[in-house]
Amino acid sequence: MYSSSTVLIHPFCSAKCKHCPYGNLQHGAVREVSDIICEIENKKEKLILISGGEPFEYPYLDVFLSQLSKIDKIFRIATGGHIPIHSLIQQLKRMKNFCGISLGTDILIEERNFNLAHMATWTKNLDLLKSESINYSITITAMENSAICSLLQRLLFYNANPDFITLSEVEGNPIEDEEWRELLGQIDDAFSGKKIFVGFKNSTHAMR
Repeated sequence: MYSSSTVLIHPFCSAKCKHCPYGNLQHGAVREVSDIICEIENKKEKLILISGGEPFEYPYLDVFLSQLSKIDKIFRIATGGHIPIHSLIQQLKRMKNFCGISLGTDILIEERNFNLAHMATWTKNLDLLKSESINYSITITAMENSAICSLLQRLLFYNANPDFITLSEVEGNPIEDEEWRELLGQIDDAFSGKKIFVGFKNSTHAMR
């Protein structure tokens, strides 16, 4: 598996999940496509995770993807799942350097984002990824036990079958080792045999 690097193309997100700093950003300069492409080309890593905020809300996304298809980097897109992606699926499938979607799950957690329309779009996006045979992973941002139990039950109900699962921390909120191990155990019990990777971790957190 290639080493990877994350590039934030759009530091804004309309979902406004309660725990997320990107939903509170209302103003600021939109990044130029040329600047983003230059950053990606200068990365030493072969695999690039296109992230945000919400990358599917980047206003120049079509132009960006067109330019991205011309460079020698493999990429995935990390999305919260609340933006419909059906209009982009065929374009992505035609791109030889596209390797999948990383699908966040905060939209499904009532304590973070109680928006039924967002939840409905998330499930439609999941069904689309499955029907189009697009590789996808699930990203879980650490939460209390009751919430993760509900989330995992919901994912199983939706017949989610990700290639792998990523567990991250909430920005600015590192968690204790014992709680981290409990979360990993619960995810492993629900998705037995799936690889679980560590995603974002606060820099203040002790190495595990």
